[in-house]
Amino acid sequence: MPIMPIMLRSAAAPAPSEGPYGYPFNPRKQCDSVSTFLRESLMNQRTPVSVRRAFERGMSLVEVMIVVVIIGLIASGAALSVFPKLKQAQVDTTKTGARTIRQAAETWRGGHGSDECPTPKQLIDDKQLDTASKISDAWDKPYKIFCEEEDTFVTSGGPDKKEGTADDIKIPEPQK
Repeated sequence: MPIMPIMLRSAAAPAPSEGPYGYPFNPRKQCDSVSTFLRESLMNQRTPVSVRRAFERGMSLVEVMIVVVIIGLIASGAALSVFPKLKQAQVDTTKTGARTIRQAAETWRGGHGSDECPTPKQLIDDKQLDTASKISDAWDKPYKIFCEEEDTFVTSGGPDKKEGTADDIKIPEPQK
């Protein structure tokens, strides 16, 4: 690509009175924005009347309402596709947290050699869980730990936050 030389005009040289296509042009005039420049260039006498009227009129209320409706349709379509994934992500996060707490509880029980069952707070105090570990599920309800002779269970109320319903989360998952 050839490099085009920049032509500089001396300060004493007069500015051309007409720009391209015969429109008035003053390269030294400062415009505060592109829209100001367009408005001033469209408002000269050689611009067709219909173009000047359209530029002066702006947007009607109907046009604005159409744009708002289109944006609303796009947003509702995005929301319909995102919300089911959010619910599944909350369930998956709760299952992962319950597995972590279960593993820490089994380690705690093995170290203490008793049938006693720890609480999530006790696991943090005994440094079986990191202090930054979350001891509540995705719905901000605390995990519950239940211990039997050889096994440890961690449960959560699930999305409805009620225990004993079909959507409860239990680790390890019951055999079907």
